Amino acid sequence: MDESYGVDEYGTPGGHEVPPGRTTLGALRGAGYRYHSVRTEIRENLVARLSMGRPSVSTVVGFDDTVLPDLERTLFALHHVVALGDRGQGKSTLLRGLRELLDVWTPVIDGSVLHEHPMRPQSAWAHSLIAEHGDETPVDWINRDVRLAELSCTADITAADLIGDHEPQLGHGLLPAMNRGIVVLDDLAALPPRAQAVLARVLSDGEITARGGATLLPLDTLVVAAADRRDYQEYGRVVAPLRDRFAGVITTHYPPTLADEIEILRRSAVLGPRDSNLFIPQVPGYLIEIVARFARAVRATPDFEPEAAASVRYGIGALETLGGSAARRASLHREDAIVRPADLSTLISAGLARIRSAEGDPEHERRLLAGLLDEAIAQTCRTRLTEQETSIIAARFGHGVSLATGPDRSSREVLDQLGTVPQFSQLLQQLGIGDGAETPGLAAGAVEFVLEGLITEGQVTRHREQTTITYRSASEAGP
Repeated sequence: MDESYGVDEYGTPGGHEVPPGRTTLGALRGAGYRYHSVRTEIRENLVARLSMGRPSVSTVVGFDDTVLPDLERTLFALHHVVALGDRGQGKSTLLRGLRELLDVWTPVIDGSVLHEHPMRPQSAWAHSLIAEHGDETPVDWINRDVRLAELSCTADITAADLIGDHEPQLGHGLLPAMNRGIVVLDDLAALPPRAQAVLARVLSDGEITARGGATLLPLDTLVVAAADRRDYQEYGRVVAPLRDRFAGVITTHYPPTLADEIEILRRSAVLGPRDSNLFIPQVPGYLIEIVARFARAVRATPDFEPEAAASVRYGIGALETLGGSAARRASLHREDAIVRPADLSTLISAGLARIRSAEGDPEHERRLLAGLLDEAIAQTCRTRLTEQETSIIAARFGHGVSLATGPDRSSREVLDQLGTVPQFSQLLQQLGIGDGAETPGLAAGAVEFVLEGLITEGQVTRHREQTTITYRSASEAGP
């Protein structure tokens, strides 16, 4: 038997939700337990997951055929890893996901601030304890959630922050504290040169040494870092000895497909507090697609500076803004919190603060965003709506009906303006909103979405004025 304790849903050893009971060093030895370094532990769990057809890291999307194979090769090679890429490509998310490759539960010497393995004591304290108690040395267990720590590198980080003070108060620096775990360093190039040099020495020697050269602590840690590709490649931003210690180098990228972008939005957007279900917004799939198309268009537009517009977080923030708009409307009118196309108008003002154009003209930026949003809506309408669906609403507008809506208008008010519409239930079913799931919010959103589709066909016009959006028949369009 090895040190595995059960298997989780990804094939990772140590899968029981409840930790094993306290035990002793002798009991571990009797059960056939053996010691693995943290990098060997990750390697063996990686073998298990890949052999089961599971992804090595489940927290990222769009990397399966590109980034993950390179990451897996570096982990099999037992290398420390640096992930290079542009802003907002998910580098840190990827590296945090390495937590999944740790055993869910692992044994530690009870009381060790360094999480020392009972079969591989590292500190003088641990050696003394085992010498005194032998096989009766008490053993506890720690969960993998406490075996990964992340540090955002800044210019004020010192060597002591990384390794402690050298005076025997070990465990106060980040690296000793994360012994037998993973350290994620975000924005590596921002680390001061002195701290970089100390980190390089620790990665090279695998231990923390005193000024006189005496070994204070052999370390068992995997260090992974994220860095902007340009910063890492610029001469002098990362000292040569440290660059040499990261033998594993991987490169990230933005979501390659629209489907990947949509999946990231579904996974990452936080639409309400996790400890409450009050006014938690529901977002129809066609609106998530619109936001994904809009975010990709903003990223691809050369008019916007990439460092502000390219991040995947731009789309996540946009979807969360829509959720906030729906929750506000729900609280105003005591209705279900359902995102509607009318909420899309809020993305223009919300997005202006997050992007910059070379001209620096806010009105120019507003027009650009509005145009990109309209095109994202039109593209989604063309892929989601058929003539049969749009004709149901078009027939009403052929009789001179106009409709006023907006992010603050209740769903019932929108529907009341439309009156009775033949085959309306059929329309909702074709949009995937029927069979008992219909609510005023979903129905009003479907109407607004079809009206946007009629705009692309030239049958309806839209006029926005502050928070009011008015749709009219194209034959009766006016201010």
